[in-house]
Amino acid sequence: MSPQEISGFIKAFNNYDLNKDGTMDEKEFKNIMIDLGERSTTDEAAAKMLKENDKNSDGVIAWSEFLDMMIKQKGANPDAFGAITTGADGTSVAKL
Repeated sequence: MSPQEISGFIKAFNNYDLNKDGTMDEKEFKNIMIDLGERSTTDEAAAKMLKENDKNSDGVIAWSEFLDMMIKQKGANPDAFGAITTGADGTSVAKL
């Protein structure tokens, strides 16, 4: 991933971490996956994907776990997810 992609993922992660605890719970994780292009993500699919990528089994996705997951996904299929864009207010959001 390029530095720009990583920077975009950092900003997006922070925007989707609604309670600002440095992690994403299932609901926050599902929202970012949908916005990254995985439109058909169900609650069950989000829970399964979270569990598969939750390396320390604490029930949430930390930044490092999220980045590892995105690197793995981008390596397997560079077009798997949409881009991170910056809105007029300066916040980063995931877009198709």
